[in-house]
Amino acid sequence: MADLTRHVLQDSGIWSGPSSSMYKPNCGHSERRLGGITCLSLTGWLFTIVFTYIGFACMITGIFWGADMHIKLRKAWRGLRRARHH
Repeated sequence: MADLTRHVLQDSGIWSGPSSSMYKPNCGHSERRLGGITCLSLTGWLFTIVFTYIGFACMITGIFWGADMHIKLRKAWRGLRRARHH
């Protein structure tokens, strides 16, 4: 969602200039190893790496929360502890 918002802001001219670029200036295509990860600017790192993994963490947390995994894991843990002590 963050990268889509960045694109909309760029395309509408609201966010322009070098700070909106995903890649460092003067970073040639031959230097773009690993899919260009070595040429990412600060904006590129934030939008491509940081926000992506924060989104994954939020999604996994939401799935576990919606499935009441914390309650199920607590019950399973207590059951294992009780069985171990008997």
